[in-house]
Amino acid sequence: MNYNTLLLTTTEIGFQLLKNGAETYRVEDSVTHVLNAYSSKLTDINVFAIPTCLIVSFTTPDGRTYTKQKRVLNRLQNIDRIIQINALCRYVSANVPSLIYLDRELRRIENLGRYSPKMEILANSICACVFSVFYGGNVRDALTGFLIGGLLRFNTTLLKKFHMNSFTTIMFNSFIIAALAIFSYKIGFAARYDSIIIGCYMLLVPGVALTNAARDFIAGDVLSGTIRFVEAILVATSIALGSGLAVALLR
Repeated sequence: MNYNTLLLTTTEIGFQLLKNGAETYRVEDSVTHVLNAYSSKLTDINVFAIPTCLIVSFTTPDGRTYTKQKRVLNRLQNIDRIIQINALCRYVSANVPSLIYLDRELRRIENLGRYSPKMEILANSICACVFSVFYGGNVRDALTGFLIGGLLRFNTTLLKKFHMNSFTTIMFNSFIIAALAIFSYKIGFAARYDSIIIGCYMLLVPGVALTNAARDFIAGDVLSGTIRFVEAILVATSIALGSGLAVALLR
């Protein structure tokens, strides 16, 4: 058994899970199960995960200790990849394939294409449109929300090319949403700019981050839960700053 390869591969599993938004307890459990599957003689297996860092260590039968640390600098929310990596971990636990196969499957999952930009723009537009109606808007408000939602997705993709951090991007997007909603109201096209603003902001609200924070707290991962909760608060603050600035200037 090449323990160095085992360490690198299992660390990559945890890294991919964290990178795609998995809960920390899921990361630690998955990596531990894979390590036990490949060698039942490993001792002192320790997997420590927080949203921004992963540390994996174990001791081999001959008394040597292997440790690997990896930072998670950029994270996203991709539930499909999490599901596929979980399925791969279960397959490994049941069948114990070669490490080469495991690494190849990880690369395949990592390189899976996401939805096309056009599909993401359409999905954003539909969500903003529906939420605008849900919060009391009429047909014209729904149409305005549809257009702003699509522009929001396009703008987010554009800002990524300038390597702007997520909080600045969210603040800028919230400003754009409020400004366009108020402008459409002032020219007489929209009936209620508040419905449009709230409907479009639902695309920015960190609902998954808050849910994962609660699950981490319940699972006893207080540090991870705190980090996710603070991130959600910062996102909400960015939304408030952007919208407040737009309302103060344009209302």
